[in-house]
Amino acid sequence: MKWPTLKCPFCAGILRNTEVYPGRPLVCPACQAQLQPSDKQLWMSVGIALLISVALAYLVTDRWLWLLVIAILIWFPISIAWHFLFVRIVPPKFEAYIPKDQTGTELF
Repeated sequence: MKWPTLKCPFCAGILRNTEVYPGRPLVCPACQAQLQPSDKQLWMSVGIALLISVALAYLVTDRWLWLLVIAILIWFPISIAWHFLFVRIVPPKFEAYIPKDQTGTELF
């Protein structure tokens, strides 16, 4: 499968997909904006993987305890495989980079 084309949300410049790492900002080569992958899109991918895991576990058993155990055991591998497909179906979105120490949750 082909890698998706990554675009800056501010200037529509093309971003290099080899420079995307979790926890580090991605700098747009055109406008120098610091970007990070969208948290909403990540959580949506995780939620869909969880639903797939529960659906597959339900096909195996109808007992709630076993359904929970099977869903937990198969969730991580399904999450990895789903995320691999998800970023090719829905191109990754980026937002302005916010360092963890400047999120506004500190009192002082």
